[in-house]
Amino acid sequence: MRLDLLINDFVHKAVVSRSLIVYEHHFMRTFIHVHDMARAFCFALDNADEMLGEVYNVGSDSMNHSKQEVCELIRERVPGFYLHYAEIGQDADKRNYIVAYDKIVRLGYETAVTVPEGIDELVRGLEAVPFREEYRNT
Repeated sequence: MRLDLLINDFVHKAVVSRSLIVYEHHFMRTFIHVHDMARAFCFALDNADEMLGEVYNVGSDSMNHSKQEVCELIRERVPGFYLHYAEIGQDADKRNYIVAYDKIVRLGYETAVTVPEGIDELVRGLEAVPFREEYRNT
C-alpha cells in the first residue's frame, strides 16, 4: 500500500494508529481509484483518434474533496479513532486545487469507483491483512 497517497495514509492512520491529525483541512484535492486509471488507459486506446494530440484530466468532478471531507468519510467507516483538525502548524504538502474533467467526460469517460467505495476497500484490506510500514517514501 502506498502511504504517500493522502487517502491511503489517512485510512491507515485511522485503522492502525487510531489517530489522525490533519493540517490545512480546508485544502482541496482530487482523487481517482487505480481501477479507474487502468480503465482510462483502455478508454484512451479505444478513443485514440478523437484524443490524439490533446491533453486530458482523467477523473470526475465528484472526486474533488477537501481533506476534511475525506476525514469525515473515513470517520463514517472507522468509528472511534481520534481525529483532530490542527489550527496551528502546516502540512509540508501545499497542494490545494480543484480539477475540471469536462473535456474527457464529453468523450464519454466516467469513473466507476467513488471515494467512499475506495475508503471501504482500504478499511477492509487493512483489517484483513497485517501491514508493515517498512517501505515508505518519507
